Amino acid sequence: PNPTTGLLYADLSNWMGEKVALRILDATGKQLQQLKLTADSVPQELQLSRDLPEGLYFLDMETGRGEKQAVRFVVLR
Repeated sequence: PNPTTGLLYADLSNWMGEKVALRILDATGKQLQQLKLTADSVPQELQLSRDLPEGLYFLDMETGRGEKQAVRFVVLR
């Protein structure tokens, strides 16, 4: 959901079986959280840090092959 209260779902099905690195960045580009996982065919649940204040953030994804994508989302508590 966007905005979110702290839970995101990432559809990584295009990269199923690949190792991916996900980073949560603030609006200035500062990394706040990092997750490494293997992409699956179903949307993957990402729990955001509880101390993340309201605001605009980016979910940045990079595969082991160097493919990158980023999306914006808003946290509202």
